[in-house]
Amino acid sequence: MTTSKPKVLFDTNVLVYNQNQDSPFYQASSHYHHQAISGKIKAHLAFQNLLEFSAILLNPKRVKKPLPQQTIHKEITKYHHSPAFRFIHPTPQTLTLFQKLLKNHSLKNPNHVFDLFLVATMLSNNIHTVLTANTKDFQFPKIKVIKLEK
Repeated sequence: MTTSKPKVLFDTNVLVYNQNQDSPFYQASSHYHHQAISGKIKAHLAFQNLLEFSAILLNPKRVKKPLPQQTIHKEITKYHHSPAFRFIHPTPQTLTLFQKLLKNHSLKNPNHVFDLFLVATMLSNNIHTVLTANTKDFQFPKIKVIKLEK
């Protein structure tokens, strides 16, 4: 009997920590990237992750050492062309799911609206597991969270 590999969405913070060897999350992030590359997990990214990744790593208010735009381009290209990462995108169902989540879940922070949309994108692509350091952002009944440990 073969077991299917889990489909896991990498949250943006996993991508960001993988760029910073000084981060306490770097080793764990690197481990999961290697798991994806070796085919042990089916890693997924949403286009939204790459937008957030770019916005964070270009912003000196968000990171100590912002990356040059060309470096960001190079990293996104690596993800885009890597067979280890599959991309998901909003479907016609995503907006309906987003509306339900927005109606039924209290936002502690207005920026969490992006997490709601990411969850809606996940669910509309039949992905129910997310890897993240921010576990509290993904407390939804149909979502399993894998905590990125320090």
